[in-house]
This record gives sequence, structure tokens and C-alpha cells, in this order.
Amino acid sequence: NTLGLDVAGRDLTAIRAFAARLCLEQNRQIISGILTNLLDLLAWLSAKKVAMRDLKPDNLLVAGDPQNYPAFLRSASDYSLGFIDVETAVNLSAADGARIKQPLLGGTPYYATPSHLFPNSTLQACFSDPAWVLHFQDWHAVIVMVFNAVTGGLLFDRTAKLFGDIKNRVSEALHQRAPLEPLMEEVSRRFWRSAATEFRAKAKAHEAALRSVEVDLPKSVKALFVQVLQRDIASISESVRQLIDGQTHFSSREGREQLQKSSHLRVCRILKALRVKMQLDPSAPEALQATERFLNHLAVLKALMERKSQIINVLEGMKAPRLNAHELLLLMFNSVLKAMCREEWYAFAEDSPGPLLPPDDELSLADGALAPWSRG
Repeated sequence: NTLGLDVAGRDLTAIRAFAARLCLEQNRQIISGILTNLLDLLAWLSAKKVAMRDLKPDNLLVAGDPQNYPAFLRSASDYSLGFIDVETAVNLSAADGARIKQPLLGGTPYYATPSHLFPNSTLQACFSDPAWVLHFQDWHAVIVMVFNAVTGGLLFDRTAKLFGDIKNRVSEALHQRAPLEPLMEEVSRRFWRSAATEFRAKAKAHEAALRSVEVDLPKSVKALFVQVLQRDIASISESVRQLIDGQTHFSSREGREQLQKSSHLRVCRILKALRVKMQLDPSAPEALQATERFLNHLAVLKALMERKSQIINVLEGMKAPRLNAHELLLLMFNSVLKAMCREEWYAFAEDSPGPLLPPDDELSLADGALAPWSRG
């Protein structure tokens, strides 16, 4: 009967959940080592200025002592990871101003991004630095593998379903020789909004398991993370400057200088005072509503800069850097989003209802709930 099927279904779900927890408990040390070596491989690619562009488990090999298998998997230092398929790889170190060679377009949907389907010329037009985007294609794939190694699931299985339509639209645009930049913006909006939503939900649903796996960061990985975070901060700082210079809500030079120097907390206080004023006057003019959107946007950027600076301080203060998989995914996905989706593409514009990543959203790495970032 229906009741019996429902009970059986719940029992099966409970059994599967128990089996997953047991598997993780028994293999946590092995998973941790795999993630350490996976990150080391990513840092090696960065140092060699190479993007593989189709990283996935099927394209990786494990190099260790065959006589000591599988025991060597319990120590990250006893083995390393390598590549099987390099067909889609590209050298990012173009010499003497030469352009980066155009790699093969395409990718495995569960591990790929829209940028995999667009030529370098479009990446140059949309992002100014094709090499940076190509490098972060590998970051995105590593994020998927980290999540899969810990949870056994796919991180972006729903978002991956968009890939077929995106591929068809890019092919049609190339066939018609239509401009690709508007299409890149459109599909990026759809893809990254879906990916961010999916990431948020799954990171939350599997938070306990992800936090239970600690990952040692080799020096090369620590250096790579600090480099990326510093570049992110510089980029966000420039966005803050442009945002303040381009607005008319605080027009005096002194007011703009104060906003430039203000912390996230200070901006939030200004925003809170403005909202109190708006509540007292339900018919607040559009100008006040526009000011509210501006301050909200500014608060998001300030929070993001401060959180990234805090992460750098924590990483540099650790003699033996170690993050759990949840922290690792938050750090990496946020940087991928920064590299792959221009700020104005994900609804940060003042005339939008609000940002995709509000200041209190843990995806922005600005959530006070991320207490582990402040650990000593």
C-alpha cells in the first residue's frame, strides 16, 4: 500500500545516508590526501602556466608504489596525481605579446563552464584576460571533484543541463557570424545564477560532511590562494572606487572620501539609518530608494574585500595551513565566480532589485557564521 511504500522509501533513504556517513568515516584520511594532491596539481598547473580545461576523475592517474597499493593512499606524500588526456590543454604563457593559442572548444558539462565554449577573442573582449579565465576553468573542475570526493554527489548536476542549450546557441552564433559578447553575457547570467543557487543549497545540505574533512595545503597552494585573493581584492577595490565616483547620492569630495575609507560595518550603519528614515516615511522618494540600493551594493563589496583580507591573514599566519572542505569550497567558488562572471552580470546594478549575493550570504564569504576563518 501507499503507506508501506512511503515507510520503505524513508527507510531506504536513511540506510543510504548511514552508508554514506560510514563510508566517509572509514575513508576520511584517504579523501583528505586526494584533495591535498588535487590542489597541489592545480598549483603546479598555475606555476607552469598551463590550463588543462577538462579536468575530471576520468582524466587523472595516480602515481605511487604499486607494491604499496592501496596503503599509499593514506598518505598524500606517498603518491601524486597526473594527467591522462591533454587534448584540450593550452599554454597560457604567450611570449612577446603573441596571443594564446586557441584551444579546442568544449568540455564535460558537469565540470565545464560557458567559457569553455567561447573562443579566446570573446574571452578577451568580455574579461580582458583570457589566460585568467582559462586558468579558472580548472578551478571550477577541481571544486566539482572536491565536492564529489567528500559527498559522492555531483555539485552542479542541475546547472549542467543548461550546457546543451548553451553549446547549440554558441554554435549557431558562430555559424551566422553573429557577435558573441552579448551571448556570453546572457548565458553567463543564467549559468552562474543557477550554479550559485545550487552551490549554496548543496554546501548547506552537506555542510557537516564537508567540515569533517580537513585538507592540508602545500606551500604552493597557499601561495596560489593568496595570489588569487590579493588580485580579487584589488579588483573589488577598483569596483568600489568606480561605484563611488559614479554615484550622485554623496556628491561632495569629503563624502566620497569617507565612503572610500569606510569599513563594511560603517556602511551598514549608514544603510541602517537610511532604512529607519524610509520606514518613517512609507512614501520615500525614489532618490532614497536608489541611495539604499547603492549603499547595499557598497556594503557587499566592502564585506567581500574584508573577508578576503581576513582569509589571507589567516592563511599567512598558519605554519601548516589547513582548511576543511567546506571552507575550501567557499573560497574557491567565490573566486571562480569573480573570474567568470562580471559583477554587472549578476544583478549588482543599482537599478536591480538587489544583488545576487547579499552581505549576509555565506557565498560572499562575508557571513559572520564562517567562524573558522578567524581561527588562530
